[in-house]
Parts: sequence; structure tokens; C-alpha cells
Amino acid sequence: MPFCVTCEAEKGEGEGNVAFVTEEPMIPLALNVIRYIGLFVLYVGIVAVCISVFTITHPYDVKLTPPISPAMLCVMNLTLLFFGVYFLRFISTSLAQLSGLEVSRMVAILEGARVTVMFAPMLSVLFLGVRMRALQLTRATDGTIPTSAGPQPWVQDGMFLATWSVLVQLIMVILVPICTGAAKPEFDQMGNVKAPEGVHKCLGLFIEVIHYTCLIAMYGGISLCVTGVFMMTPENLPPYSEPPFFFSVPSSKCFVRLMGFILLALHFVHSSFNTIFLVVFAFFLNTGLV
Repeated sequence: MPFCVTCEAEKGEGEGNVAFVTEEPMIPLALNVIRYIGLFVLYVGIVAVCISVFTITHPYDVKLTPPISPAMLCVMNLTLLFFGVYFLRFISTSLAQLSGLEVSRMVAILEGARVTVMFAPMLSVLFLGVRMRALQLTRATDGTIPTSAGPQPWVQDGMFLATWSVLVQLIMVILVPICTGAAKPEFDQMGNVKAPEGVHKCLGLFIEVIHYTCLIAMYGGISLCVTGVFMMTPENLPPYSEPPFFFSVPSSKCFVRLMGFILLALHFVHSSFNTIFLVVFAFFLNTGLV
């Protein structure tokens, strides 16, 4: 744009955004229309790819269609988080430039969310690389790959662990500034939310505990994936490896699934309690009762 018309480039809302100041109001509008068209095409392509993952079937027999792998599920979840945050950030900055609305607080929250989801691309590459290595080692002599082939089960658990940790960090980044009513949320260099000044020590301690728990979970999941790559052999990969005796017994499988359901329910209750606690605490804080 500076090469086409007379304008001045200024720092826009958020990191990496540029605002152009010109006497012709239609020029920025036209450029934003072009940006929106490009953004629309990008997101249409992303949605089309995700839909194709669920609709692709075997060309000869639907029953031979392999299930969606854990690596692909994690990659699609990370993709949704990554592009969702960037889409909302783009909308907020465009509103600030075109309509002059005061969205600095929203932009600040989304800026912290942007830094948080920066882990998503590298995690996706890691997950796909681990799965490709597993498929390479499980290839049969006739060139076929079993439909149940994949990394070790504990490596797949590491993928889910790292993905969920990014999601929890993102939720904390968005909810804490909203619930505490901070005028401008503060984040560290990694995009993790800091406890606002003046809040109760218990709330600050709670935020720090969640922060470090998520970091440990994310790096623990990454470590499991990297370790699994170096420990992979055709003998210890599905479907050639025999599962441990505990997981081979049908009743034990039901027990494991039941425990997984219980843990998921406890996680939901815990997250709901944390949200209610933050809202109630912010109410008492704003009313001066605390």
C-alpha cells in the first residue's frame, strides 16, 4: 500500500498489525475487503479439509476404512484453536481500524491467546512425524499398512495430554481477565495469564498452579512423543505388539474406560467449579466485600 498511495504506516492493535493512515477513506476499506476475501478462502479450505477427514471412505469397501487416528484428532483440535484465535484477533483489529470502537481489552486478551496457541503448529508437526514413523515401521512385506497401525498407546496418550494442556491454557488466558474484570490483562512472554494486581493471594496461587500444571503436562506429552520415536520397533507397535495382560482382559478394558469417563467427568466438574469460583470472587471483589 505505501508504494501505491500516499499514506503513513503506524503500529496497529496487537503484535504484528499495521495501520495505514491516509486521506482517502475508501482505500483502507478496499484493502480490508481483499484481506477478508483471502481470509474467507483460507478458512473455507481448512473446513473442507477437516470435513474430508470424516467423510473419506475406502474406495471398494466402507468397512475397510480405518478410524481417524489420535494424531489426526489432535492436529485438527490444535488447528481449530490456532485459526480460531487468529480469526477473532483479525476481526477485533479490523473493528478497531474501521469503526473506531474501543476494543483494546479484547485485543489484549486475544494477543495473549495468540501467544498461547503458537505451540499448535510445532505440536502438529511432531504428532504427524511420530505417526509417519510408526506407519513406516509397520509396513508389511507386500507394501500394505495395517489399518490399526500407529504409535505406541502411551505415545498417543502423550499427544492428547499436550493437546489438552494447550486448550486449558487458552481457556485460562481468556477467562481470568474476563472474570476478574482487569482493565488490561497481563501475560508473560509465553502468553500465560498473570494474576491481576490486588487480587486475593489464593486466586493468584490458583492461577500459578494451573499454569505450571499445564506446562508440565504439555512438555510431558512432548517428551513421551519424542521418546516413543526412538523406542519404536515393528515388534512393539500396533498391531504386531501384544497389549499388556491388564489391557487384554475385557473386564479390564471396561474398567479403564470407566475410569477414563470418571476422570473426564471430574475434569468437567473441576473446570465448572473454577469458573463459578472466579465469577463469584470477581463479584465480591467489585462490590468491595473482599
